[in-house]
Amino acid sequence: NFFPTVGDMVIDTNDTFFNDTSNDSLKFRNVVSHEHGHGLGLSHVCPINQSKLMEPFVSTAFDGPQHDDILGGQRQHGDVLEPNDTTATASPLGTLSTTATTVNLVSLDGTSDVDLFQFNTAGANTQVSVTVTPIGETYLEGPQNAGGSCSAGSNFNSLIIRDLSVELLDVNGATLASVNAQGAGGAETLIHTTGTSTGPYSVRVVGDATDSIQLYDLA
Repeated sequence: NFFPTVGDMVIDTNDTFFNDTSNDSLKFRNVVSHEHGHGLGLSHVCPINQSKLMEPFVSTAFDGPQHDDILGGQRQHGDVLEPNDTTATASPLGTLSTTATTVNLVSLDGTSDVDLFQFNTAGANTQVSVTVTPIGETYLEGPQNAGGSCSAGSNFNSLIIRDLSVELLDVNGATLASVNAQGAGGAETLIHTTGTSTGPYSVRVVGDATDSIQLYDLA
């Protein structure tokens, strides 16, 4: 599969590798997913330790994109909820109840990216608790060498790429409360009691000035 300037994928149907249909044709699906990664603009990543979809050789040790692949894809194109950078384009969460509302595996993909989520409350003077939890892990990661061999990679900690903070905005977009009590990698929790209005209120997730990506969950 070619990079986005071309973007076309060619599948060799004479290749008997794809005749293995075990695990719902996992070999075929991981190859197609890997090649689609190139179509999204992702290069090969090393070392070859069967932990990343974009390694130079196919693996059946997992199914589909893994953590590093998701980082790369969202860094290039944003998460599934983009664009939600303003109150006008905020992701709707509906009317909150006493059970948790969660948004999983989203990200701030660069210095210009902020994420907004909008909600209403069921009544006035409602206590709202908002928690933003960074997602990440430490693993070996590096480029493929020019000759096609794989580098050993170096330790990369995707949990602490960016320091996140969270804000609660009123119906006019003014800040009611904000928190940035933890450093990079730490979860931030904001607890605030709303006023007489039932909304809509907005949660805004902001990152530091590091031009990179941070995955997170919101509750």
